Amino acid sequence: MNKNRLTPKSWILICMCILHALMLSDLLANETSVLVAPNDAKIKYNGTLHTVINETSAELYRFSQDYLDNGEDGTFTMAKARTQSGVSVNFKTNSPLIKLKFAELEDSEIRDRRFSVFKDGALAFDNISDLEFTVDNSTEEDAQWEVYLPYFSGVKFLGLELSEGKILSDLPVEDKPLYMAIGDSITHGVGQNGAIETYPYHVARHLDFQLVNLGIGGSRISPETIRNLSGQTPELVTVLWGYNDVNQDRGLSEAIADYEDLVENLCTQYPDTDVLCIMQTFTTTVEGSRNDANTIELLRSLTLTAVENLQATHSNLYLIDGEDFVSSEEDLADHVHLNADGAKALAKGIVGEYLENILERTDVSVNSLADLREAVQLSEQRIVMEPGDYNMDDLSSGIRNIVCSGSSNIIDLTGVYISSTVGTISDRYIIISGNNNTFKGMELEDVYISGLTEVTDFSAYNQNRNSLARGLRGAPDMHVSGDGNLVIDVKLTVRGSYPYGYGSMYGVGSNNVYGLDKRCGLLIVSVMPSALI
Repeated sequence: MNKNRLTPKSWILICMCILHALMLSDLLANETSVLVAPNDAKIKYNGTLHTVINETSAELYRFSQDYLDNGEDGTFTMAKARTQSGVSVNFKTNSPLIKLKFAELEDSEIRDRRFSVFKDGALAFDNISDLEFTVDNSTEEDAQWEVYLPYFSGVKFLGLELSEGKILSDLPVEDKPLYMAIGDSITHGVGQNGAIETYPYHVARHLDFQLVNLGIGGSRISPETIRNLSGQTPELVTVLWGYNDVNQDRGLSEAIADYEDLVENLCTQYPDTDVLCIMQTFTTTVEGSRNDANTIELLRSLTLTAVENLQATHSNLYLIDGEDFVSSEEDLADHVHLNADGAKALAKGIVGEYLENILERTDVSVNSLADLREAVQLSEQRIVMEPGDYNMDDLSSGIRNIVCSGSSNIIDLTGVYISSTVGTISDRYIIISGNNNTFKGMELEDVYISGLTEVTDFSAYNQNRNSLARGLRGAPDMHVSGDGNLVIDVKLTVRGSYPYGYGSMYGVGSNNVYGLDKRCGLLIVSVMPSALI
């Protein structure tokens, strides 16, 4: 008997897949398409400083025309500068099928292609390598699409094809702060598998900033890169540069002089921009390949000294050590380039530094749950609650929850204990709906009015559905729906639920026997990652 023989069920699945593919192909072949040119006003291009767009193609560049025309000083390769790390094509439509057309960009580096497609902020299609591909929107909802271009294989956009009778809708107006990342291949994204795995992408996504990635693989430090900021008003600029200068004949002291020149010009010409310098991340490289005196430790030391000297006269200049976040070979794809986890780790460090120490906040002190509830609805604050014991019953009966709808807050509840009497609240206790908040230090405990701490008699317990076996209709005590939030050192002691003690024996969700009234501790439903530490 042949063990590899397909079962009837397998044949049915294969046939269904073939039928679906044929139906989609037939639909595409027979349906009259609506052509949308690249210069359509309802298509937006993000991550660019220079574009050449007409009715047949869109060439999208991360660098300014001035830099591409006049900034070439031998420190970078033009073919790599013509690639499009962090560049995206954006549009909105309810078309059930959307065909996107691209072609290779002349005189550009060409490596493995990876297009990544987001629908309404969530990754919907990924690892696409074809220059023409179709995405499915079978629900025909009016969805917003982001198509991230390959990060190391230049392409030009040739337009869209929509289903018959469908058109593009207006994109929402956005006024996001701008983040610009300066550097070499580590910033460009070598070591990861695409634009959406690079550390600049993660930083921008977490902070909800627009991104322009100015990293060029193989590049060396050059003051000329400041040409790219002309006419821009970035909120944040990061500089991680110098590894390739270690592998040159000239001494590092000359390279760091250029570094210092660049950073000083950034701080002077853009005083409202926060400039964050990053010391070299971990690498197994010890010394340069051409000049033994050029070592990684010397690069790190000279970078530290240069930035500390400039900080004496520039209050908008900050410094972090890349090795604090990328510290071992586990974070690397090779001798120096970050793998996907390493890129996330570095991004987390940058975001943490920005939110903790760079972003200006208003200091707010509170000593009651009512004051806390009011404060967390505003943004960009450092909220510190007086340590002590509090009870959710202190709040008015109709508003016994704390909704953190503000963004970019540090909410410090270190030493704060909050109890909530089971049966007195019918909804979630703590809701974090804002973005990029740090919530730390709280202990939250469900308590029974009877003082019960351990359930030994399930039958008796489940008969008291008012003050013992009382859940939140499946809701959690703590609910995180905003993006990029960080929950640190929070302890939850969760009690209640009906029926208690029987797990899922009597059903889950709507398919239950007795009418469930469950609760859980923490639910995270963010589109962009939130973290629990």
